[in-house]
Amino acid sequence: MYGVLADMVVAIHIVVIVFMVGGYLLPKKWKRTKIFHSNFCVMVFIVQVMYGFKCPLVVLEEYLRQLDNPNYIITWTPFTERLFMKLFGISISSDAIICIIALLAIIGIAQLLTMRATKKGDD
Repeated sequence: MYGVLADMVVAIHIVVIVFMVGGYLLPKKWKRTKIFHSNFCVMVFIVQVMYGFKCPLVVLEEYLRQLDNPNYIITWTPFTERLFMKLFGISISSDAIICIIALLAIIGIAQLLTMRATKKGDD
């Protein structure tokens, strides 16, 4: 049962990554979704800073895997690092992942400020 829940967390994690990276490609007419996306990227960065850059989804997945199999050893390997290794056979450093998340948060803040400035200019 816990293994299935851990697999569901992995699926959610993939959706979150696709949303974070692909959300910048949304059309301008989807303004509310873009605002949500920008706020979400900033929130993900802040939450990861609070968790010491351990994504809460990784923490949840690791604990669920351990509940499913008491012999499972928690490694705290970043999800994106594991994903790149499985899909492409290449290793990406944790520092690179942190930089990408920080960059997405900065772009999100810039996008929010741009939308706010545009809104004030329209008034």
